[in-house]
Amino acid sequence: MEDEGLGDIAGRIVSDDAGTDTGGLKERDTYYRPGFKKYEGKIYLPKFVIQEKESWRDLNFDVDILSGIDWENINIDEIKNISLQNKRSKEQEIILGLSEEVQEVLKETDRAKKTGTLEIDEVFLTRQISEIIPNPWYCFNIGEKALKLVSDKYDPKTVAANFVFIIEELKKVLDKERNRLAEQVFKKMITDKKLFFFLITDKGSFTLPSRIKVRSNKQLVRNDNTPIQKSLFDYVPEENINNLEKSVAIYLD
Repeated sequence: MEDEGLGDIAGRIVSDDAGTDTGGLKERDTYYRPGFKKYEGKIYLPKFVIQEKESWRDLNFDVDILSGIDWENINIDEIKNISLQNKRSKEQEIILGLSEEVQEVLKETDRAKKTGTLEIDEVFLTRQISEIIPNPWYCFNIGEKALKLVSDKYDPKTVAANFVFIIEELKKVLDKERNRLAEQVFKKMITDKKLFFFLITDKGSFTLPSRIKVRSNKQLVRNDNTPIQKSLFDYVPEENINNLEKSVAIYLD
């Protein structure tokens, strides 16, 4: 199940026919660790907020982060390192005519092989990358620059034959660059004290339990085989987490 991304629920599946069968797992109660008892029953909602005059609002990625990116600083030099294949798509043209045979309606009268190729379409390229960069003017300029970088290394026919591949690779580069520039905007907003991190602790209608019932035969332990100590509850079932969550938990502990 871990190969399917379902490792975190492997220890919690119960068969409809099993009734109260725990599948060999021992049922136990877990409690807050003594050092975390002061957090018992409390709910903390983490969020990033922006102050506007006398009120606060939630951070909006498109409005607050993307709008602050200077797309002039985007770097697509990586696109010139892609490898293109010197292949042409092959097409066949079949000519049909009426058949003289009673059993046949149509028959093939001729066949011609053609070597097809795509055409470089800057407008189509612009539309494709506008999914990542919300500005068509920048998209067009970036598309032109990308095609020039690739054309410096390959002939026009090879570039045209690999046009779709170039678009897909360019989108990967742009996505990486957008994340890099967005991170810069995010950090600058924190430095300039425009963006704040809040923990909302208002009481709601839901009350957290003082203990949790789990089914497990194996406790999550560190590399030295001692139980982790920084979890909120005193017992963490290893069956309930996948390998990635396990490695992160042990690292943080």
